[in-house]
Amino acid sequence: ANIFIVRAADEHEYIKVLDFGIAKVENYEELNERLTNAGTTLGTPFYMSPEQIQGMEVDGRTDIYALGVIFWECLFGTPPFVGKTLIETFKATIRNSLPKLPAPERNKHVCKQIYKILTKTIKKDRNKRYESIQAFMRDLESLKSQTASLERPPNTTPTSLPVPHFERISQI
Repeated sequence: ANIFIVRAADEHEYIKVLDFGIAKVENYEELNERLTNAGTTLGTPFYMSPEQIQGMEVDGRTDIYALGVIFWECLFGTPPFVGKTLIETFKATIRNSLPKLPAPERNKHVCKQIYKILTKTIKKDRNKRYESIQAFMRDLESLKSQTASLERPPNTTPTSLPVPHFERISQI
């Protein structure tokens, strides 16, 4: 597990994400040979970007892809691309479109905005993803300010969680 909750000196809890970008497939022939060896691990396949899987150069946008998959899984309960085998998962990551947005019961606009943000983080073409974590955070902050005045369901208490502080996303 590469996601940790840490308590800061101010007593707030923050999320820290560690070790993105450690897996890279050099070529498919090597991948197929390595997969035949029992116990071989390449990384966490659900969070690997298409460029990682295909052995291309990786950069900070690869980390943004993985973070988008994590957010997707937090919101919808499963990563966006899942196959029965490792190869099927890799193929789905490279070829399949994102699943459609589940029908929202409330706040349709908010759901569409979240989906739009997530879609940009999980683009197949890294040149169409957020260019930086700061750009991604700006869109999240904008959504947060847009939704601050939304009506809350009765008998609920609003909670305020600190926005995760990204000191540094790993440089690959």
